[in-house]
Amino acid sequence: SNFLKRFPTSSYLLQYPQRPLVATKMSKYLNYLDLPTGINAVVAFMSGTWNMEDSIIMSAGSIQRGLFMETIYKTVSGGEEVGVKICAPNLIDPSDSINRSYNYLKLDARGIIRKGAKVCQNDVLIRQVKEKEEKGKPKMKQDISIVHRLDEEGFVDEVLVTTNSEGVKLVKIRLGFPRIPLCGSKFASVHAQKGTLGAIFPAVDMPFSAEGVTPDIIINPHCIPSRMTIGQLIDMLLGKGICL
Repeated sequence: SNFLKRFPTSSYLLQYPQRPLVATKMSKYLNYLDLPTGINAVVAFMSGTWNMEDSIIMSAGSIQRGLFMETIYKTVSGGEEVGVKICAPNLIDPSDSINRSYNYLKLDARGIIRKGAKVCQNDVLIRQVKEKEEKGKPKMKQDISIVHRLDEEGFVDEVLVTTNSEGVKLVKIRLGFPRIPLCGSKFASVHAQKGTLGAIFPAVDMPFSAEGVTPDIIINPHCIPSRMTIGQLIDMLLGKGICL
């Protein structure tokens, strides 16, 4: 509930979590009804022409409407220490080394990336320099900046500038990476019936009921007897009764 104030190493959050239609008696004691971690989806248990085994099939239309869209939050930390400083690049000073493959344009006057900025590969998040001194030569500043090296694009959700217990400057940056379901993404029901996304079908290719209802997810019925998750069948029947 306080994820906006924390800087976790890694955190996964659904963008549209929903309260479950069917829940156990323990749900109210675990606060699960107020802090849900899943989505109510229309599920079809059926065997198709696809030999999908333990994988699941999803509707492309449901994904485009935001089904199971999530944001992954990651924290990047940096700080000053002996011989290391956080500062913006100085283009006039010849002793201030700059890596030409890095992008410094998104930094503020402190040498820290701006809140709300889009993050791409090779963008500098925290500009750190280390003073390097050799005999008979002037001091040089070696660039040891913290850089976003992944190909995945994201955004700067929060920037925290503070000091640690020793009074040394400390910077923490929380990055957010929106993600949508892709082939290979892993899903599970509340009954621990898990599977990976094996195929994404267009909405026109999904099966439909007599009322014209198309499922969001298709699951192979052969996964029920082997894992004995009979509770999921009861959950689905009760949920369907609630909807009707």
